[in-house]
Amino acid sequence: LSLSQHTRSLHTHTHTHTTRPPQVGHFKSRLADVLDLPANKQKLNREGVGFLLDHFSLAHYNVSPDVTLTLTTKTRGRK
Repeated sequence: LSLSQHTRSLHTHTHTHTTRPPQVGHFKSRLADVLDLPANKQKLNREGVGFLLDHFSLAHYNVSPDVTLTLTTKTRGRK
C-alpha cells in the first residue's frame, strides 16, 4: 500500500447563512406579545424619519440598539 491510499483529502466548506433583518411588522408583533397591545394598534416613530411602515425592515430605517423609537397607539377618529 502506498501512502497516498491512506491519505484522505479534507475539504473545508464554509456556509454563510444570511438572514434578513426583521421587518417593522414582525417587531411590532413581538411587542404585542410583551405589551398586550395588538400590532395593528401600534405606531412606531423615529425622530427625523417619521412613522415606520410595517413592510420595511428595521435596517431600512437604520434602527440600531442606540436608536430610540417612540410607540404610540392608533386611535380612531371620534365624532
